This record gives sequence, C-alpha cells and structure tokens, in this order.
Amino acid sequence: MLFSVFPLLAQVTVPVMVNTGAGKVEMVVSGSGRPAAVFESGFSDTYEYWDAVVASVSTKVQTVRYNRAGFGHSPMTDRPRTAVEIATELHTALANANVASPYILVGHSAGGMYVRVFAHLFPADVAGIVLVDPAPEAFYSMLAQEDPALWKMMQEDLKNSPPGAGAQMNENDKTVEEVKAAFPLPKVPVVVISGTKAQPPVFTPERRKEMTSLQAALVQQMPGAQHVEATGCGHNIPGDCPSIISDTILKMAAKPAGK
Repeated sequence: MLFSVFPLLAQVTVPVMVNTGAGKVEMVVSGSGRPAAVFESGFSDTYEYWDAVVASVSTKVQTVRYNRAGFGHSPMTDRPRTAVEIATELHTALANANVASPYILVGHSAGGMYVRVFAHLFPADVAGIVLVDPAPEAFYSMLAQEDPALWKMMQEDLKNSPPGAGAQMNENDKTVEEVKAAFPLPKVPVVVISGTKAQPPVFTPERRKEMTSLQAALVQQMPGAQHVEATGCGHNIPGDCPSIISDTILKMAAKPAGK
C-alpha cells in the first residue's frame, strides 16, 4: 500500500495519514458526490470491512473509510478511547482531509455508538445516519450477565486483536454512558438495519431476538427513524449483505435536504 503525509486533496484512492489533533489515522477517500458517506467500523474491524459497500456507492457519492487509533497503520494514542474522543478525532480528521460536510454517517456494531455520539456533538455536520446492526448501549452488560464464560473468552481474545480494540474495551463503560447521554440527535434521516440470522456463540437465536428488540427500542427514541430487517443476514452485514447498506446510503443521498 502507498501512504502519504503530504497535504491532502478531497479525493484520493490510496491510504493517507491524516492529523486528528491527537495523532494520525489512516484514511481512504474515494468517489465523488455529496453528501459524503463516512464509515465507522465495528469494534475490532479495519476499514477494509467496508470494501464491498464502497464499491457500490463511490460512483455516486464520496466515501471515507479510516482506521481508528491502534488499528491498521493508525498508531495508538495516549488519549482514552471513548466515544467522545473517537468522534472528536474523526471530526478533526475529516476537516483536515478537506472532506466537506454534511456527512452521511454509517456505523456498524460498536461503530454505531461512535456515530451516534458524533451526530450529537456535531449536528450541523450530519446529513443522515445509517446504523448497521448497531450495538445498543445495553448489549455489553446483557452479554456479560447472560454468559459470563463467553464474555471472559471475548476479553481474552482482545489480547490477540489490534491494540486499539483493547483500549476501546478499557473505556467501554465510559463510552456506554456517553452514548446514553447522546440525545437529542439532529433531525436528519435515520435508518437502523438489523440482522436476522443467528450466529452462535454470541448471537444465539434468543440473543439475536434480544438484540433486535433493543434496536427497535432505539428506533423509538429517534423520531422519524426507520427500522429495516436484513433478511437472511447475520451480524456481519457489510461483508455478507452489502447491497442493503449501499441501497440505503444512495436513497438517503438522493433525498433533498430537509425532507
């Protein structure tokens, strides 16, 4: 891969290192058309996770993928990896990358928490929100209480994950509190996409139902939000069922502002 620390253009097709105010992150900006779609990956994922979605939408809208601190080639920072910190760093990076707002924010799993906090902190810079099988703030405590052995195994697995993942988990309780406080959200289109397929051990049939129920409750907290079920898709919707995400983004991008 090619990397650059030179001043950025608004369109690049290779990873560049962008200043966040707390360090630098690896970012790929591609495509053209507004509003730009900005992708926030799941808890332990890198930006490549969005490749299939980006391939479908970057002919119509500008797209931004990046790796949070401690993932890929983005160095770790000593700043706490809370949702507020992550959202603030992304906001600064987008400005430094000359990506014009407002943005359609697209967050998968834990990325949905970071996207919600971004939208709350910077409402004027948000054109729409797509939450892809988002992790509701109650999900982590629910999982730890229902299956302590699985939860312990997942914490152990973090030791083999990128360092950013462990740092995020160290601050996850704080992140959950920040997400709970991240209301109101801007009055923009919001779509919540839920997986439907069980994927044990984390998403047993019972827990899949609980997850979808929590997501439905989240939709009720956001006036005008739409709830869509991705039939036949599990949690990994960006990789397994990218078309439902790309279709949602393009419909949202085509919608006149304020409608």
